[in-house]
Amino acid sequence: MAAHPTASTSPIIERDANAPFAYLSGPLAALGLQPGLVSSAQFCQHVQSLAQYLPEHPYAINLCENRYLFTVVFCAVLVRKQTNLLPPNKANNTLLSLAEQHLSYVIHDGSLESALTDSIPNIDLNQSVPDVAEDAATSLPRVANDHIAAICFTSGSTGQSQPIVKTWGTLSAANHHNARFMLSGLNQTTYQIATVPGQHMWGLETTVLMPLVADTVMSDAKPFYPSDIASLATQLPEPRLLVSAPIHLRALVNSGLALPACERILCATAPLSQALASQVEHNLQGKVAEVYGCSEMGSMAVRFTAESQTWRLFDAFGLSQLETGHSQAKASHIDQSVVLGDFLELVDEHHFRLTGRTDDVVNIAGKRGSLAEINRILLQYEGLEDGVAFLPPNKKRLAALVILKPGHTTQGLADYFREHIDPAFVPRPMVAVPQLPRSENGKLSHKAVLDCYQRTRPS
Repeated sequence: MAAHPTASTSPIIERDANAPFAYLSGPLAALGLQPGLVSSAQFCQHVQSLAQYLPEHPYAINLCENRYLFTVVFCAVLVRKQTNLLPPNKANNTLLSLAEQHLSYVIHDGSLESALTDSIPNIDLNQSVPDVAEDAATSLPRVANDHIAAICFTSGSTGQSQPIVKTWGTLSAANHHNARFMLSGLNQTTYQIATVPGQHMWGLETTVLMPLVADTVMSDAKPFYPSDIASLATQLPEPRLLVSAPIHLRALVNSGLALPACERILCATAPLSQALASQVEHNLQGKVAEVYGCSEMGSMAVRFTAESQTWRLFDAFGLSQLETGHSQAKASHIDQSVVLGDFLELVDEHHFRLTGRTDDVVNIAGKRGSLAEINRILLQYEGLEDGVAFLPPNKKRLAALVILKPGHTTQGLADYFREHIDPAFVPRPMVAVPQLPRSENGKLSHKAVLDCYQRTRPS
């Protein structure tokens, strides 16, 4: 496999100048824009105007909450041959640490806490609005494939968050693979709704980068509640594309709302059950495509979960089995191979099945069980809004944090568990909490779960 694309540069955007690029759900003061559609040519003008406004620093910490503005900043940073820093969270300590490690500035739309505004060079685009030049070019320069476009970070779901360097060549090549496999069968312009943020890998690939090459129109909104999703969907023409995560889809189907149709639903960040995928397809009248990947490799496989448990690997990727039972992934557009955090059963050159995570097995009372399977059973309990089972440090029994629907109790959940799994794996205690410490992507970090448990467990 070739290590890099054959060309030395790749374009930032590959859309017709008159094609709709984004839909603004409300006024965007930072660029003087009103609600409605933005064309690809207008997007390029916004990028070019902002690029001239950026300071001479090699790194930019992009904290913009508005998805369209985030995308304009991301591309303006590339035009200036700078690098986007995409922190794993917006905690003060995280941002200060990043600023100390890199000669950087923060660019945001009012999202920087006042305690940091004097500590880090920053641009608040809500307060200091760049002039959008009417004569700005309606195209963007190509970017060197070896330019470091972004430094992203792993989710930290299994430990400490780690930086991942992404060159423009890697992101550009991945963009085409993602569009081909995630959007297969969609033959006209789709209007995108996303419940996930653009700052993290899943949202970055699908809601920020994909519209640069695929015939899909991003929405700048980030709806949170099911009613927000339904409201935004009614504003957008068909066909619609929903980019989401299992936790958001579960809330959507449990809401009881009548939802406008979405032709394709893309889902990632956590395992999606076949039952939930079928519910989503019934409610939204579209096909659910679940995407598999990791921060290091990006998206690398897809399956239509309601129909099959087998994943289709993207053509650029290859898998090999190691003697340890782990699987190693490689790709034509990524320099290094990666040992995956999941056990895979290789069906053939292009297909595989997931059989569990490498950190998934727990040993309770001499019996081995799968945390993934235990959590799958937990989340199928009809009286549950959300929950997670885990093994606390230095403990010999599982525990669980749960959000129960009105009228349901932890005793009822325990009785349900005993009907479906060995009693040794029934979590004790089950702690009812008002909410779980999920990230914007719907992920639960091991540390956040343990911190929540320590705060809420019975004394």
